[in-house]
Amino acid sequence: MAVVDFALARGLLDQDRYEDLRQAVAKADYQDLPAVVADLPAPRWDAVPVTTPVDDLQREFAITLLDIAAQYDVLSGADRKWRTAFAARARTAADLLVLFLDVEPHLRRRRNDPAMLAGLERLAFVSEILQARGRGGLSREGFDSFLDRAALGEDLDTLRAELDSPNRDDQPRTARPAGLVFTGPAVADPPALDLDRARIAKYLEQALSEGRLGPGEHAARTILVWSATTARDLAKVVVDLPLPADEPLRDPSSNQRADHLVSPVERQTAFDWLDRAMAGGALTLWEYETRLDVAVRARTVRELARATAHLPPG
Repeated sequence: MAVVDFALARGLLDQDRYEDLRQAVAKADYQDLPAVVADLPAPRWDAVPVTTPVDDLQREFAITLLDIAAQYDVLSGADRKWRTAFAARARTAADLLVLFLDVEPHLRRRRNDPAMLAGLERLAFVSEILQARGRGGLSREGFDSFLDRAALGEDLDTLRAELDSPNRDDQPRTARPAGLVFTGPAVADPPALDLDRARIAKYLEQALSEGRLGPGEHAARTILVWSATTARDLAKVVVDLPLPADEPLRDPSSNQRADHLVSPVERQTAFDWLDRAMAGGALTLWEYETRLDVAVRARTVRELARATAHLPPG
């Protein structure tokens, strides 16, 4: 349907044929659609020089394709949102083509095209601001602002310098506890409590019994647990450990801790589990952000467990 609408907007169809084609498209089987619109022109950003300028109609066509991809669950709603921001500000064929490299299988070979490098770098910045948002160092408004500026073509070095600055005026009011931030200015970490040490040691024993740790590594990590002085030290012991399929944040033999307040180590474990699930493709951008908000706001173990429910092993 997007191809038909594009042809009408270009003045290549009269109203009668436009209506006939819309009806034909609506009735055609999926595999027959290319034949229905075969004689209609449509933008082929992969078949023109990447520096070819694009106009408003082509930008609108790209946005329509993104809407269709989201409709059929090829893209999540959040993926569609940020790609739409880039499509609306595209200046060349490369700016639009790069948005579909991971959507259309026949375009994936173009990822190694040097002409795509600048566009891919700009899209990679989206991952950087997403990580900053995920670490609690960027508000939703700040994320949207950086996204718009990146889409408008602002210098990436300038954006990165501002992103890394500790003096930004868009810091979120509800950020993660200071002891959970692994980057940024040094702050006092919460002390490691014996209760937390015991729980981490028990978690390591479970990992050993399930084969996720070898005996030597288990012994080395156990020494680190009992020598840890801060919550950050404890979190580092398990941050890279593959997670089991069941819920590791609760004692599997009892639910008595469900209403206990979340400890820094528990929250950090949830954050890292979400990061691994996002990196492994188990979560879409929208799902990741939604669960991240739950983890940031959770006060009890029961509330925190909702952030990681039904996730695959890390």
